[in-house]
Amino acid sequence: MNQALKGSEFAPFVDERGLESAIESVCAEFGRVTYLKILPPRRGSGLRCACFLRLNSTAAEAALKSRFALTQYAGTLQFLVEVDDRWTGHTGGPVVGKDGFQI
Repeated sequence: MNQALKGSEFAPFVDERGLESAIESVCAEFGRVTYLKILPPRRGSGLRCACFLRLNSTAAEAALKSRFALTQYAGTLQFLVEVDDRWTGHTGGPVVGKDGFQI
């Protein structure tokens, strides 16, 4: 998945919006993204974001999982994405997701 995202028109990833757009673009071939949570990188961890997503059907998720060798955890597909050193998005510390809960 990391390689497919790096080859997208949205790379390099310097913020959450660019990364989100790239993920949605790559996943569009398989289905519609219905859930996406991007955990920010922590400085010193090689600047990788942990991403968790769901698609609009289990068949679409199975195809995406198979194509990119993704892992599944607690009902979501998960993967790591390398982001640019110029990352301007949130880094480290607690993050509040769109649902209002701290992650």
